[in-house]
Amino acid sequence: MKNKILIISVFACILAASLVLAASSESDMAQGLVKGIQGQIQVQHSDGIKFSKGGVEAHSLLNITEETPQNISKLKVQLSNGRNAEIKIMPDTASATALAKLGMKVCNETNNCTIQLKEVGQGNQTKAVYEVQLERHSRILGIFSAKMHVNAEIDSENGEVIQVKKPWWAFLATEPEE
Repeated sequence: MKNKILIISVFACILAASLVLAASSESDMAQGLVKGIQGQIQVQHSDGIKFSKGGVEAHSLLNITEETPQNISKLKVQLSNGRNAEIKIMPDTASATALAKLGMKVCNETNNCTIQLKEVGQGNQTKAVYEVQLERHSRILGIFSAKMHVNAEIDSENGEVIQVKKPWWAFLATEPEE
């Protein structure tokens, strides 16, 4: 009798777990969430597309698609010149690269840090890049406290820093590591 009760309760647990999994996959499809090896893509109709990996989220207005040849997820973006560029670098890696270049430790709401995948360049030079924008504290001439708006562009195909933009007065300022 105890064996029958044990078997029935194990079967009930398996059934309950499968129902929970089925419900979560249906809700993921309803939200437009695609889970791949590289991360998550969440479709937002008014804001464009949000995708994330490693807790770092990026936004984009570009047309991003996911391809899955041979069970390997690949994200591609359609550029204005007709080229389909593969997104090999995910937001967490781009964020880490930009933060290391800028001497920052974390990208969060405290320092108004945002990551956006956008298109730069013209003609055959068009490519998809992550733009990391943030505010950092600085001291002009070591006396006056100021907030500096800094942008860094990271190539989404190879992870290289393309450009860092700072205000014109940045050469007069000291930037403590944050």
